[in-house]
Amino acid sequence: MDKKCAHKNYCENYNGSLSNLADDIGAMTHGARSEFFNAMADYLENQYRLDLARGRVRYAEKLKEISTLLKQIKKLEDEAWDICGSRTEIIKK
Repeated sequence: MDKKCAHKNYCENYNGSLSNLADDIGAMTHGARSEFFNAMADYLENQYRLDLARGRVRYAEKLKEISTLLKQIKKLEDEAWDICGSRTEIIKK
C-alpha cells in the first residue's frame, strides 16, 4: 500500500489567506493570470507524470485532467487579454 502523501494547506511565500491570494491573483491582468494558470498546468502535468510512474493511474489521470482544464483557462485569459490589453493600465511592482 502507498504511503500517505504530504501536502501543505497554505502557500509558503504568501502571508495572506487563500481567499486573499485568490483576490490578489484575480486583480492581476489577464496576461499575468495566463502565465499563472500556465505555470500551474505545467506543475500538475509534472505531478501527473510522477504519479503515473508510481502506478497511481486514477489519481494521475485526474491531475492530467486538471492540467488540461488549466491550459484551457490560460487560452481564455489570452483571448480576454487580446480584447482589453491595449486599454489596460498595468501597475508594476
